[in-house]
Amino acid sequence: MWQVREGVIASVLQVRPVPDAALSIDEQLNRLISDHERALYNFLLALVRDPEVALDCAQDTFLRAYENLQKNKPVNAPWLFKVARNRAMDEFRRGSKFRPESDPTDAVQVHEPTDRNLAVRQAFSELSPSDREVLYLFDVAGFKTDEIGQMLGVRGSAIRQRLSRARVRLRQAYGVEP
Repeated sequence: MWQVREGVIASVLQVRPVPDAALSIDEQLNRLISDHERALYNFLLALVRDPEVALDCAQDTFLRAYENLQKNKPVNAPWLFKVARNRAMDEFRRGSKFRPESDPTDAVQVHEPTDRNLAVRQAFSELSPSDREVLYLFDVAGFKTDEIGQMLGVRGSAIRQRLSRARVRLRQAYGVEP
């Protein structure tokens, strides 16, 4: 059974697959990749703002997933996003060339960009990486606050507070009074 959040901006992300013991490790990995590759890459792109670095981080994340599957350890979407986030932070600490001039919201596909869409994208790009992270994980990827807290190593209540503050800052960047 899949748990799906309604109203997700990007394509619907299946949050929790029930492990299928009948599948081989390769089949399980292929399922993880097909279910989460786009959302994971878009999340990484929103963090690192460099398509090549985001792709490298995504590949490393799926390699870690493969290693865990070989050890019969559980791999689900929150785990994948936590590993991806940590991998992005490793790149940041190594001094990788993040490109702040690129628009991280290019990952969210909009059929016809309107002035409003462009303004929201610009406001989003002006936020701090931590604000973009919680907003993306909650509003785009569809994770619950407790799942985001698990990924980031904090309580769900702290995520709810971060989310509230990030939304205020997004409104301010967009030009709307909170």
